[in-house]
Amino acid sequence: MITEIERIYPIIFDKNHKEDKNNINIHELVSVRQNRNKLFGREYFTDHFWDIILLLYIHQIDDCSINAATLSNKMDISHSATMRYLNVLYTDSFICARKKMTDDQFDLALDDLSLTSPGFENAELVIQQTSDIFKSNAAASI
Repeated sequence: MITEIERIYPIIFDKNHKEDKNNINIHELVSVRQNRNKLFGREYFTDHFWDIILLLYIHQIDDCSINAATLSNKMDISHSATMRYLNVLYTDSFICARKKMTDDQFDLALDDLSLTSPGFENAELVIQQTSDIFKSNAAASI
C-alpha cells in the first residue's frame, strides 16, 4: 500500500534538481523508513496499522478521546478489522486505555484509546524524521 506522502513525493520537488541530490533525499527517506520499522516493526506500515497509530497520535496531541468505533469510521473499515489491528498493537504494548495511560486490562472495543509512552515517542520520532526530510527538500528546491 502506498501512503499519501509516498504518492506525492515525486511531485513535491523541482524536477530540475540534480539526480545526485534526489538520490541523497531518497536514501534519507529509506533510512527513516528503516528506523520506523525498527521502532514499531515492519508490519505496522502495511494495511491500516500506521493509520491507527497516526489517528491515536493526533487525538492525543489534541487531547481528544477516540475509541475503536470512531477509528473504524475514520478509516472506513469494519469494526472487526479495526479490532484485529488494535489487538496486535495492544499485545505489542503500543496502545493503552486513554485515562489509565498504562497497559492494564481494559476493553479495547469500548474504552477510549491512547498510545503508550513508547508508542507516542516512536510515532513522534518517525513523523519528525519524515518532516525534516521534506522540509530540507523543500528548502533545497527554492
